[in-house]
Amino acid sequence: MSIGSYAVEMAWHEPLLDVLHSVPSIRGEQADHIASGVALFCEEAGFIVLNRADLLLLAAKGLSGLGRDKDAEELLLRDQVYGPYFSCWLGGFEQIDSFASLFPFFSRGVIAPGRWSGLQNQTMWIFDLSRLMVSEEELHEIMVYRSMQLLLKQLVVLWDADHGRGVLGIRGIKSEGMQRFFDILQHEGVGEVAAYVEDVLDRERDLRGWITRPDVMIL
Repeated sequence: MSIGSYAVEMAWHEPLLDVLHSVPSIRGEQADHIASGVALFCEEAGFIVLNRADLLLLAAKGLSGLGRDKDAEELLLRDQVYGPYFSCWLGGFEQIDSFASLFPFFSRGVIAPGRWSGLQNQTMWIFDLSRLMVSEEELHEIMVYRSMQLLLKQLVVLWDADHGRGVLGIRGIKSEGMQRFFDILQHEGVGEVAAYVEDVLDRERDLRGWITRPDVMIL
C-alpha cells in the first residue's frame, strides 16, 4: 500500500470506529479489523465525501460479509433511514456483487427499499427519478432514458432471490427536474416512462430466467 493510500484509509478509520463502537458487541481488534476493511473499500472505490449514515451502511455491509448479520442489523437499526428496512439491506448485501457501483445511488436516495401493505413480504425497491443526476451535456430525453436503463440493469439483482417477484416503485416522475425531459403533465407522458421501465424489466426477466418480473408502481 502506498503512503497516499494509507493516508486515505486512515482518514476513514477513526470515523468508522466511532460508528462501530455504537454496537456494544463490537470492540477491540474486531472493530479495528472491520474498520480497516471498510476504509480500504472506500479508498479503492474512490469515495471522497461520506456522511455518518453512509459509513454506517458500509460498516453494516462489512459486518454482513463476515457473517455477523445480527451486529449488522443492530447497526442499521440505529439509523432512522436505514433501520426500518434493515432486512432489505441485509438481503441486498448478499445479492449485489458490485456494491460499490450502486452505493452512490443508495447514498443519494436514488435507490431505496420500500414498503407497501399489499406486498405480502415480497421485495420492493424504489427508484426516485427526482434524485437522478444527469450532467448538463446529457440534458435530453435519450440520455435520461439511457441513464435509467443502465441503473435498472444494475438494480435487478435485488429481485433474483424472488425470481422476479416484487415491486419497483417509481417516484419523482412529476418532479421539476423530470418535467424538463418528459411531457409528464399529461397522463400519456407518465405512461410512456412506466412502459419503458416495464420493457427493460421484461428483457431482464427473459435474460435472467425469472418466472415473472417486478410490478411497476408509479408513486
